[in-house]
Amino acid sequence: MMESLDMPDDRTNASATPNDRYHRCGFPDRAQAAAFVAALSRFVRGPRGAPYRDTTRGAIVWSRTRDDSDGVDLYLSDAALRATIEAFGAPAVLETVDQSALPPECALLFTGTSPGWGMEQADKQLGGDARE
Repeated sequence: MMESLDMPDDRTNASATPNDRYHRCGFPDRAQAAAFVAALSRFVRGPRGAPYRDTTRGAIVWSRTRDDSDGVDLYLSDAALRATIEAFGAPAVLETVDQSALPPECALLFTGTSPGWGMEQADKQLGGDARE
C-alpha cells in the first residue's frame, strides 16, 4: 500500500520543516539501493540540488539492511523526498515515521553536505549498518 506523501507544493527549503519525519522506501537489494543513493547524491550536489544542501534542513538518508532478505530500507527526510520527487518522480513510500521511531539498526547514510557518490562509493557506504 502506498502512503499519501502529503508534501508541500513548494520544493524550496524556505518552506521546509526540520528533519523530524522520515519516509521509508524499500529496495529489493543493496545494488538497487546504492544506485538510488548515488543518483540522489549527485542530484543534491549538482546545481538543481542547492535547496537540499542546507545543514539543518537538507536532504538526509538513513539506511537499514533487512534481516529477513537482501532488501534495504532507505529512510528519506522530507527534503530528501522532495529532492527525489524533483529529480526522479515520486517513489513508493511504504510508511512515514518520526525520527525517534527510526529502527535502532539504522545507519546515517547521506546528508546534504555529503559528496556526490558513484555506485561503488554508495555501495560501500551501505555496507555498514550501525546507528550514529
